[in-house]
Amino acid sequence: MPRNPEGLVGEINTAISPAFRGRLVQRGLARGLVWNAGVLPSGAPQFSHRLSGELIAYGLGLFRLALSLRDTDRNHALLPNAFERAAEAIEAVVRNGDPAWPERGFYTMVASAAYHLGHFSARAFSLFGGTARDLNLSPSEEVLRHLLVRDITGLHAALVTWAQEGIGFDAALARKLDQSSEDLDFNNSLHLALTTLFHRAVAQYDHALEAGDAASRQAALDSLNEGISTAAEFRHVPFYWLYTIARHLLDDLWDHCLHVRLPMPLSDPPDSQWDRLRRLFIALVSRRTPAELDLWPSQLDAAQRSLDVRDDLVVALPTSAGKTRVAELCILRALSLGQRAVFVTPLRALSAQTERTLRRTFVPLGFSVSSLYGSSGATGDDLDSLANRDVVVSTPEKLDFALRNDPSLLERLVWWCWTKAIPSEPENAESVMKCSCNGCCGEPMPHSAVLFACPPCCRREINSTISRRGFVRMNRGKPSVRNGGPRDSDLARSCGSASRRA
Repeated sequence: MPRNPEGLVGEINTAISPAFRGRLVQRGLARGLVWNAGVLPSGAPQFSHRLSGELIAYGLGLFRLALSLRDTDRNHALLPNAFERAAEAIEAVVRNGDPAWPERGFYTMVASAAYHLGHFSARAFSLFGGTARDLNLSPSEEVLRHLLVRDITGLHAALVTWAQEGIGFDAALARKLDQSSEDLDFNNSLHLALTTLFHRAVAQYDHALEAGDAASRQAALDSLNEGISTAAEFRHVPFYWLYTIARHLLDDLWDHCLHVRLPMPLSDPPDSQWDRLRRLFIALVSRRTPAELDLWPSQLDAAQRSLDVRDDLVVALPTSAGKTRVAELCILRALSLGQRAVFVTPLRALSAQTERTLRRTFVPLGFSVSSLYGSSGATGDDLDSLANRDVVVSTPEKLDFALRNDPSLLERLVWWCWTKAIPSEPENAESVMKCSCNGCCGEPMPHSAVLFACPPCCRREINSTISRRGFVRMNRGKPSVRNGGPRDSDLARSCGSASRRA
């Protein structure tokens, strides 16, 4: 196997070419469209009886090449394609395959891990749509499945069960070896030892995720490297793959986790609550089902910029690509500095949905969330909400009425978030951008973020508008215009290349 990056890239490019091995992956995907429980219907095209074996061998080989390339360059542009193609090849065998195949669960886990490393998380989750009971998973594979689907409650239960209700992994291993002493051979002893080491490594990593402890994360990776060496020495192939996959998955998850992506700002006022709110926010979303441990690739750049309270932000992403999480981070940062936020949505239904989402996040943290939408006009309760609530969700019409009744409210609101759907006609995209970035009724807005649900056909127009148009900002209480400089251009490129790999 080639070890230098150039050789690995050449091998991967050859393997992912469409015509490789007589269009092997395409034949597997075509068969997957028509077979059910590993059986082709009558009248279906005939496929080679060796097709499943060839797909598994191809998928594992390409997966190993991609992992080797990731060891040398974790951000190489070829990795997403390589991981996706490897996962597709294996998925073509396990999805709708023979449910009685004993190794189906193991290869399902491998395909899911490949999708995760390629940042195709939705496709990874979809592989575990059925019950885990049908997959014949070993205890270590079950632990990794819990992590893949972000089932932290199930993960904790599995770890505690293997450690025998808290007596410790080493003591639990000694007890298991003693209880099995009569029919214990070397292979069974090795299996128990490797399984215990795997559980201990994942438990160390679980502590790292909960506490943001880099030392525990490194201890977990060291344990996994020890397991890789041991499995390779004794030629235990399933455990070699399990430990190798886990090491890459845990490394990738740490790189995208909230502890890493929401760091402490270099300079914060003494009364800032960011450290406390950041820890509470991470603990809150980590206890959800599924746990929200990390940021998607489409959110990384925007999340980093959301921490800068002097900066305005424009995020153009497709629907369900993570815009609301970016808004939550912006609001959290504003609240940590004693500021209040208004979230403006174009529709009443979207306002109600957004209010429920923000209540779920910010009410447990001790903040009030209210709304302004409904019939026309502004009541006294509306004005009170806008003046006193920490987070207010509003439609533009209700906000317009409230501000016309009491223009001084604008001076007491510090952070704004606008969400807007870009029309499908590219020629109308620029007008929507200009209107949203200028704020309500043409008034200059304070520090703000504008979130766009952006169809691909309009990305060029949005990029052009971001780069050429000046954005209204508030600079120390005074409106100023910032023209498209280097940072605006960088943001335009990042918005335009929003990843489809949520």
